[in-house]
Amino acid sequence: IEAMPSATRSSSDMMPVIATFKDGDVKESDILVAYANGKIVGVAQPGAEVADEDKAYDDLFFLSVNAADGDAIKFVKYRDGEAVAATRKGITFSAKGIAGTLEKPYLIDFTQTSENDIYDITGRKYATFPVENGMHIIDDKKVYIRK
Repeated sequence: IEAMPSATRSSSDMMPVIATFKDGDVKESDILVAYANGKIVGVAQPGAEVADEDKAYDDLFFLSVNAADGDAIKFVKYRDGEAVAATRKGITFSAKGIAGTLEKPYLIDFTQTSENDIYDITGRKYATFPVENGMHIIDDKKVYIRK
């Protein structure tokens, strides 16, 4: 995964997202990457140190998403260094918004992705989700995938 770009926005432009996968298939090696306009705007791995010793949050992703108001935020799941799923629909960024809570996390549904919506940069359709390095077009947006 490419390095996260330097923050050019203030912390007031951050939107906290607490999310998990709708299908419940969360592995320790998973990385959730949030994209807006083809750029990485948030990255997280599952689990976090939370001051509630009675509960485990191993299946939750805690992201601080940095984008502009109104940007469409889409998600890509990486497992063992490979992109394995992407969303067609996501959330709309709001600097004053919050997506999900500990009790009711935002559910990311990767079943919305259609293979017909994934192309290489030359416009050729993929039969399966692309796992090689490079620029891809997912739901009409350029996404750079690097293992």
